[in-house]
Amino acid sequence: MAESHARYVSRLVPRNTKVFTAVVIAVAVVNSATLGYDSSLMNGLQILPSYTDYFHLNTATNGLNNAASWMGAILATPLLQFVPDNFGRKKAILLSAIVCFIGIILQSASQNIGMFIVARMIVGLGSQLSSAASPALLGELLPAVTRGRILGFFFSCFYVGSLASAIINYGSQNIQSTWSWRLPSLLQIIPSLLALCLLPFVPESPRWLISQGRHDQPLWQLCHFALSVPQLTRNNSFYLDKILTQAGITDTTTKTQINVILSCFSFVVACFGSYMLDIIGRRKQALGSVASMIVCLYIVGGMIKKFGESSNKSGIYGTIAFIFLFQGFYAFSITPLTSLYPTEISQYKLRTTGIAIFRL
Repeated sequence: MAESHARYVSRLVPRNTKVFTAVVIAVAVVNSATLGYDSSLMNGLQILPSYTDYFHLNTATNGLNNAASWMGAILATPLLQFVPDNFGRKKAILLSAIVCFIGIILQSASQNIGMFIVARMIVGLGSQLSSAASPALLGELLPAVTRGRILGFFFSCFYVGSLASAIINYGSQNIQSTWSWRLPSLLQIIPSLLALCLLPFVPESPRWLISQGRHDQPLWQLCHFALSVPQLTRNNSFYLDKILTQAGITDTTTKTQINVILSCFSFVVACFGSYMLDIIGRRKQALGSVASMIVCLYIVGGMIKKFGESSNKSGIYGTIAFIFLFQGFYAFSITPLTSLYPTEISQYKLRTTGIAIFRL
């Protein structure tokens, strides 16, 4: 019996459920952390003169730089159902990490605007590849009692990547060379490396194995996890620089500080929002947050119009406060629901298809 258990469940898979859950989340988080890092990276780079001067950016090329990752994400959409359903959730995450790895190396070594845009498209394609596999793997491995909160927390780790990027950008702004933007670009590779290192410690989805006719293996996995379940009971914008400038904040150091603080604030709010999903309910929390975001957006627009070119510090600080409130309402609801809701409402046969359509 021990030989059969070893055959079907790798000895590398943690037997303690709390450790197992932490490893599964860490592997899956490559998707959200990479997206978060990328978002904050572009906000940070656009603040740095060394970046904008190197590529001779204007309004059009700056917009193209920001759009490139989403262009890659759209190109990846047809693969979001095909790869996880045909090759497995783990292999889809592995492929995602490898593609991101390639794109990040090219992005960091970019010599011209064309190379940078192509590299960002590859990064966008790679990070999107795991956006169906990662939540599906979590949803199919974790017990129902914790699934909602953990899936909500999963995409809340968007802000872990965002915070790391904001801090690195803040620290690199004084480097007197192109490494002031190449270093933050290169360090985006960390989530992908972590995923590659941790993936051997995670089993494949039992539901996927059953769908492939491999019935013995998931039976052993489910038995193993069932024995330890009682132990477990318990938006961002690429144009922050432009918005802050319009609001009257022009100092580079102040902008990078705001970027760091905003990431910290959003992460805390997103974690709290993940916890509240089972208390408030998915629909009420989403509708309340969207309504609040609309109100904040109109107020920000009005305050920028009124105080953006003035020296009224109270008006400028008020504008920044409502930018934070807008981001807070987004983080409280939309961030955790991004991975939870499409995964939760889709039956197994349509799960990755539903996630793919949602992502598109």
